[in-house]
Amino acid sequence: MEMLLFCLVFLAHQVASVEVITRLSAEDYARMPPKFHLDRYSHCLHQPGGVYCTAHADVVADGPSELLDMMRGYSAYNLKHFNNTQLRYGLCMTRTCRQFYNGSAEPELEAAAEACLNDSLSQSHGLKTKVKEVGNKFLLSFSCRVNWKQLLAPPSPDPRAKALQSLNGVRFLTCLLIIFIHVPLPALIAIENPDFFEKSFDSTSFYILHNGHLITQSFFLMSGFLLAYNMQITTEKQPLTWKKYLKSIFLRFTRLAPLNFLALILTATWLRFTGHGPLWQEETAAEIDDCRNYWHYNVLFVNNLFDDSTCHIEAWSTASDFHLHILGLTVLLLTPSGARRRVALALLYAVGVLWPAYNIITMDLDGTYIARPETVLTYARNENTFHYVYKRTYANIPVFVIGMTFGFLVYDLQKRNVTTQDHTKYRYLYWLLVPVLLATLMVGGFAFLGDGPRASLPLRVLFAALARPLFGLTVMLIIFGAVNKVETLYRGVLEWRGFVPLAKLSYGVYTLHMTLVRYLAGTRTTLVHYSMLHAMHDYFGIAALSVALALVAHLVVEAPVTQLVKLACARAEKTVAKDTKTE
Repeated sequence: MEMLLFCLVFLAHQVASVEVITRLSAEDYARMPPKFHLDRYSHCLHQPGGVYCTAHADVVADGPSELLDMMRGYSAYNLKHFNNTQLRYGLCMTRTCRQFYNGSAEPELEAAAEACLNDSLSQSHGLKTKVKEVGNKFLLSFSCRVNWKQLLAPPSPDPRAKALQSLNGVRFLTCLLIIFIHVPLPALIAIENPDFFEKSFDSTSFYILHNGHLITQSFFLMSGFLLAYNMQITTEKQPLTWKKYLKSIFLRFTRLAPLNFLALILTATWLRFTGHGPLWQEETAAEIDDCRNYWHYNVLFVNNLFDDSTCHIEAWSTASDFHLHILGLTVLLLTPSGARRRVALALLYAVGVLWPAYNIITMDLDGTYIARPETVLTYARNENTFHYVYKRTYANIPVFVIGMTFGFLVYDLQKRNVTTQDHTKYRYLYWLLVPVLLATLMVGGFAFLGDGPRASLPLRVLFAALARPLFGLTVMLIIFGAVNKVETLYRGVLEWRGFVPLAKLSYGVYTLHMTLVRYLAGTRTTLVHYSMLHAMHDYFGIAALSVALALVAHLVVEAPVTQLVKLACARAEKTVAKDTKTE
């Protein structure tokens, strides 16, 4: 009986199976809809607001269809035939499909493409389609046109994201200020009037520049703030797990690595063939050799832990940021409760203060990095204060902790709708923050650049413990005031719409600008009579070139890698969710 039932099922399956068709007449072949079709790409995108997408669709029918059966039978002979029930079309959504497409976001694009194909095939062939995928998003990641549009895209309409727009201004302005500090380097290695630089140590107006290295702390401040703030939002639905912890580290690595690797590769390979001059070997070739010999320091983001390489010396902050991100994530993972988290952050802050203090005491270091004339010539290779009080990861923990603390605070205030209240009564105090910021930068000059005896050990320890946290706290209060809409002057500048794309380029500007500086230093063939006018001339030139290089790097490297990582993670999550649902 069981054998008979099996035979009946087998025969029924055979009858129901598609009849394989090995050949079709030209007339029958012409009845099938084309498997491939491409609307004119250039014509589509040349029109204002043109949108073009590729779609993969399965041909279906509402009821029995002799044509669809024929297509399936012909496609079943896959040894020699394409699968003609799976279409690959390129559609101009704003021309061919304009009646179905209304400029919707990407999630609605699939529905619009399907409706467009259904309308076309139902009229011509009496068939319909089911769109499986819109666009090859992995290939579109490398489209400079798409990446350009994303770069210029308006800020997110999410109220939470809009409240943090001031970060865009802080990020890009920080990059510009750092460039201004580094601009004199090409001139100082061959300067006709060295007394100009020497006298700057006696001018109070130059104290801001000599202590300007504190500006880099803004990066760690924003990194800590965004880590805490975004993680609070992410964990609203699901807690932070070890899997998410590792994923976040991976995403941070892929965010920092592409441009870091690009700068490293260009320096170690191409740069050595681009210039020459009497100072080339000393100023530029030396860095190239370090990049070829110690490239693994930069690849592994441990270059701030070693002192025998000047390869992209400015990348110490990138390594510190990566380490601090891991450290902050670890705190969030291991201390889910508020009380334990506060204790952990307090302990980290103490480590960040006490460790540099220990180095100052035991190694007799300065309380802040001083760019002495001879130190500048060697790019701080033998400057222990730079190594042990400035670039090590632990030295930047306090400001990072301040950023995390305010990240928690802003999230909590937004949750309780406190940020929507009127805070304009504090605007006069708020306006004092910029003068306080400038005073913080100047005080280092009064403490360490005077003609008297060297600053006492207690003063050096105290300054190292207070200067960076005070600077970071002041910047954070400026951001905090902008979030709470205390006034419109500072906030209007920091929230300028133009800072949105420029902030996306800021990491590239910071990473690539020193390559230009070292190149200019190495190709110099004459002495330079330096002045503030000359400095401004160099500054605007290097800043403009840095932005241009960062733009190219963003379009062809940074944006594609970022998008590829997002797509890969989204596909992996979708696969896991599907497997879980199946189980």
